[in-house]
Amino acid sequence: MLVGAYMLSPHVHSLRLSNSAHSVCCVLPLVLLLQYLCFRMNLIITNIPLRQRQATIDINIFEAMSSSTITQFQPNGHQTSIMKWQNSSIINDFGKKYYVCPTFIGRLGNNMFQYAASYGIAFDNGKRLLIAKQSLIATYFQVDANMTEDALQQCSTFPVYTSPNWGIYNPPFSDGILKNDNIRTEGYFQSYKYFLQVKESIKKQFLSFKGRTKALNILDKIRKKFSVKEEMTNFSLIGVHIRRGDKVYANNRLAPKEYFIQAMGYFTSKYENPVFVVSSEDIKWARNAVPSYYNAVFLSQSSTPDIDLAILSMCDHIIISVGSYGWWAAYLNRGEVVYYKSWIISGSDLDKDFKHEDYYPPEWIPM
Repeated sequence: MLVGAYMLSPHVHSLRLSNSAHSVCCVLPLVLLLQYLCFRMNLIITNIPLRQRQATIDINIFEAMSSSTITQFQPNGHQTSIMKWQNSSIINDFGKKYYVCPTFIGRLGNNMFQYAASYGIAFDNGKRLLIAKQSLIATYFQVDANMTEDALQQCSTFPVYTSPNWGIYNPPFSDGILKNDNIRTEGYFQSYKYFLQVKESIKKQFLSFKGRTKALNILDKIRKKFSVKEEMTNFSLIGVHIRRGDKVYANNRLAPKEYFIQAMGYFTSKYENPVFVVSSEDIKWARNAVPSYYNAVFLSQSSTPDIDLAILSMCDHIIISVGSYGWWAAYLNRGEVVYYKSWIISGSDLDKDFKHEDYYPPEWIPM
C-alpha cells in the first residue's frame, strides 16, 4: 500500500511543475494526507493474520460480484455466510480450488445419498462439490454445488475415495488426508451419518424441489377434496410409499400387505381422520393393499420422481417400505416415520453390507 502511495507522487509532481507556487501549497497537504491514509491501511492489513487476511480479501472480491448469500466452506472446515459470486467456487489459502466430485450410480434415491455424503465429506475437508449440470440432482433440485456440463471429464483424473459398504458408515478422512487435493467419491454411501453434520443444509437443498409448485397444487387439491366434499375439518395427510418394481426380483423381502395395514392402523389410532396419500410403481397392487375403509388417494404413476418425492415429504407423516427413494421421502418429512424393518434376508450378501443403526435414524419407528 505504501508503494502505491508513492506511485502517486510523480503524478502529483507533474501538476506542480505546471502550476503556480500557490497551487503547490494546496496540493502538497493532499499528497501528505493520501500517504498517511495509505500508511494506516497498510498497518491494519498487515496486523491481520495471514489466513484471516486471505479470507477477508476473497470475501471482498465476492461481495463486489454479486449480492445473494450462500454458504462457503472455509479452509478450516467451518461454514461462513458470504456473498455469492458468478462461478461459485472456493479459494483456499493458496488461491487453489479443491473439489469433491460424487460419482452418481443408479436412480434418484441413490444419487441423493451420493450427493449428500459427498457434501458432508466436502464440508469436513474444506472443499466444494462439483457436479454435472445434466445430473438428476441438478435437474430436480436447487443445490449448493458448482455445476459444469463437462464435470465427468473434469473429475476423471481425481483420486478416488470408495465406500466399501453400501449401508455401513465408514468414517472418511478422519486423519485429514487429502485435504489439499481434489477427490472423487464412488459407492452408495447409504448412511445418514455421512451428512449428519450438515443435516439441515441437506434438507434445505433437497426441499428446494424445482417442481415444488406442482406438488403443492396436488396437495391443495387433496386437502380441498376432504375438507369440502367429505366435510372433514380436521385431518392429517399420511404419505405412503409402496416400493415394488425392481425390488420384486431383488435379494430382499418386499413389505407385505399386513405391514401397511399395521402401519396405517398405528396412525389411525393416534391421529384424527388420517388421509393416506399413496405413491407406488404398482398402483394396482397398492390399491389391493390399502383397505377400502381408509380414506386414501393414489398418485398417478405417470408423475415424475421429484413430484411424488415432494408430495410425500410434505405430508404430515409417512409410511415407507424399502428402498432409497422412500428413505429420502421419510428423511425430508417433518413428522413421524414408520418403516418396514424385516426387508433384509438374514445371512444374505445384502445383510453383510448393512448396519441397521447406520442406515435408519434412531427416531424412526420400525414395524
